[in-house]
Amino acid sequence: AQVSPANGPLVSVNPSVTTTYTVYATLGVCSGSSAITISVNPTPSVEPSVYSQTICSGITTSLFATGATNYHWNPGNINLPSPVVSPPSTTVYTVTGTSNSCSAVNTLTDVVLPSPFLFATIYPNTICIGNSATLSANGAESVLWTSPNFTSNLSMVSVNPFASTVYTATGTNSLGCSSTATLA
Repeated sequence: AQVSPANGPLVSVNPSVTTTYTVYATLGVCSGSSAITISVNPTPSVEPSVYSQTICSGITTSLFATGATNYHWNPGNINLPSPVVSPPSTTVYTVTGTSNSCSAVNTLTDVVLPSPFLFATIYPNTICIGNSATLSANGAESVLWTSPNFTSNLSMVSVNPFASTVYTATGTNSLGCSSTATLA
């Protein structure tokens, strides 16, 4: 390659492909030349993706990246191509991909929807056979109570168990996110 003539020991170049440069020197009547090749590695094109772009709080999802040899994710300081994360709120992830000492940066956003804060109670929590207890759940738009022999979609329901029983309430909000509470 030919660079504009320069007088002096330093010349700044910015090749876009691997290039060989030749320097010519003259001292008096003597002259000589030397060649140097600068190898140019391509910059990787890092493409991040996420298994589920929108998740409910408390749920895990997997991040993925392609286009490079090594990957570094932040936040989290994670050196994996596909880490599993559980962000507490909507998070912008930055991935740096490196190949042959060249790197590129890209970002993706993982949207985290709020799960309902489910408050469930049983009253009284100790009863005699033949008596009833009231199950109550608040904080979600819909509730599903379950036990081995019982289901109900009422937020407040009376039960009459014949033995100690574990009840699970699953509350769902309008965003489709759910929370569970277990009572015995």
